[in-house]
Amino acid sequence: MNQPERILILQLKRIGDVVLTLPVIGVLKKIFPKAKVDFLVEKPADELVRLNPYIDETLVYEKERSLLWLFEIRRRKYDLVLDFLSNGRSLILTLLSKAREKIGFSGPLTRSIVYTRTVKPNTNQFIVEQKMDLLNGISMLQNQVHFKNWSWDLNLPSQKLLETKEQLKKEGINYTENLIGFSPAHRRAVRAWIPERFAETAESLGKRGFRILFLGGPGEEKYLEKIANNVSANVVIHAATNLIELSAWISFCKILIANDNGPQKIALALGIPTVTIFGPTDPKSICPNDPIHRTIRDENLFCIGCQLNRCPYNHECMKNITAEMALKEIKGLLKNISEANSAAQISL
Repeated sequence: MNQPERILILQLKRIGDVVLTLPVIGVLKKIFPKAKVDFLVEKPADELVRLNPYIDETLVYEKERSLLWLFEIRRRKYDLVLDFLSNGRSLILTLLSKAREKIGFSGPLTRSIVYTRTVKPNTNQFIVEQKMDLLNGISMLQNQVHFKNWSWDLNLPSQKLLETKEQLKKEGINYTENLIGFSPAHRRAVRAWIPERFAETAESLGKRGFRILFLGGPGEEKYLEKIANNVSANVVIHAATNLIELSAWISFCKILIANDNGPQKIALALGIPTVTIFGPTDPKSICPNDPIHRTIRDENLFCIGCQLNRCPYNHECMKNITAEMALKEIKGLLKNISEANSAAQISL
């Protein structure tokens, strides 16, 4: 195959999944610098895609205009389609694109019919590296390259950062080094830690002099308030109206304590240390092997890592995780950060 001139990335949905796909773009551009790379995504994740400097065009997929999108993808005459979603809609879009190469992850028979080549993911590695492995399906690169040198390329607008800093000052937070962020929401209840445990953890940290920030998105303010009402410390609640705003607030946190959710992935991309509570999902694939990212999961449960969206038992994977367990990881993480900062100062 000649070098592709037009490349389409398909990752339609889930904020976290979109964030985890962004590093692929820069790698693709380095391999094929003359290629036009487009990214097809649903709202609101398109806001984050637009921040990537290597994207030529961000295409916003609309479910209500799905038929028109089938014609539009075909009209653009892509040479290469990389489908990172591999669901019903993305498979149809890929099939009808008429691209010379259509690459996706291996799975059900329908995938082998649609894709010209499939790649089996190594689920024991960080998910960004799994996504990088998909590039080895490209005929020019097949099984020849291991893409380890990548970057997140999530560059927040400087004006938004300045605005956020001013908002924090209005809340009495001038020294963000003691700001601990909490992201307690999740669209699936089975993957959310017990709200009272978030409150217990925040209460303890507040008593130790940290400022507490409860973060969420549109429609989550009441949920955040319900948790914050159980914390005696002076807390700040912020339900962001968009993902750029949410990302900017996360960027000022010393650490973020979260479920396995979209804001946690944004924190990873921004280099913000995290403590993540896991149940049905696998920490090894969701979090990089890095000391600034800590995970908590009850590995002794027979059903742990079930990947189910509904718990058939009593949600033990989340109920068994205590505030004390979280605080132990937070304390260890803060110590790591302090030691790293001290070492950096000495090296200077």
